[in-house]
Amino acid sequence: MSGPAIVIDHLSVRFGKTVAVQDLALEVPRGRIFGFLGENGAGKTTTIRVLMGLLRPTSGGVRVLGEDPLGGNAELLQRIGYVSDDRAMYRWMRVSEILRFNRGLFRKWDSAYAERMREEFELDPRAKVRSLSRGQIAKLALLCALAPHPELLILDEASSGLDPIVRRMILEKLIDVASREGTTIFLSSHLLEEVDRVAEQIAILCRGRLIALGDKDTVRGSLKRVIVAARERPLALNGQPWVLASRQTDGEIQLIARDLDSSKLGLLREWFGAEPTVIEMPLDDVFAEYTAWGKK
Repeated sequence: MSGPAIVIDHLSVRFGKTVAVQDLALEVPRGRIFGFLGENGAGKTTTIRVLMGLLRPTSGGVRVLGEDPLGGNAELLQRIGYVSDDRAMYRWMRVSEILRFNRGLFRKWDSAYAERMREEFELDPRAKVRSLSRGQIAKLALLCALAPHPELLILDEASSGLDPIVRRMILEKLIDVASREGTTIFLSSHLLEEVDRVAEQIAILCRGRLIALGDKDTVRGSLKRVIVAARERPLALNGQPWVLASRQTDGEIQLIARDLDSSKLGLLREWFGAEPTVIEMPLDDVFAEYTAWGKK
């Protein structure tokens, strides 16, 4: 099928006077791994609940695999794998019972694939869910989401709180599924390291607003750290929308500049009367600076 896997069209969600998501607009192409970044409380889970048809928007709308998810769209849910942030499942069931239960829910459930993943994840079929560790529950949740071979996999903080070995296993499985089956993966997280490793495109959310969107390398390169040997901050910097932050230390001024080009560098040389030093920033610093700017 053609068209984006996800279309979010000026989505806003309010709970009373609290704005959880504000005028969010983005598209997720099919077959890509999309990183949905933001601090806790940024609006990521609220957005995902709308995508899953669990929450009605205040305004705007979404399309998932070309369909409206609202109203209990059972046919659409057959095509989506979902791992929620709480990884909810019946704790009194055994692993084997969880697999049989999910097999009854999904027409395309692949029992052989599920068994291979169970062995790969070293999950004892006789173990009850309440006896499993956080990492084992995360593996079981991912298994249940992948066994029906979904067109779209939505993960809401799926590896949060897990040890590095389990996080690595989950990321490797996501890379394998995306490359082998062409599954679209919508990965919501505040863990920059994992998103940087697997995502091709990213969006950064802050207080419900979209503050950065694009290919991962483009977003990473959109901010530069600029250092100038100077003791005074030029007044001309005031009100420049491309200067997200400025910090003064003894003998130098540090700027965070957005979409820095030759003309903006020329202005900095003119204003400071000195040659700026431009430093590339890692994704975690880019995320931190965008988030700090978004809170102003």
